[in-house]
Amino acid sequence: MKRLFIGGRLERLHLTGDGQVRLELRQALRDGTTNVVFDPVKFLGRLAVAA
Repeated sequence: MKRLFIGGRLERLHLTGDGQVRLELRQALRDGTTNVVFDPVKFLGRLAVAA
């Protein structure tokens, strides 16, 4: 797994071996989920909407 960014909140963002974007959550969800995986294009779309 390749780390995309270093520092701040972006240290939880990673690129998987198959090109997906993996975000480590600060806290686990109720069901125990600790990571969310996105398609890179969909992730950028969500990021653009949030900005």
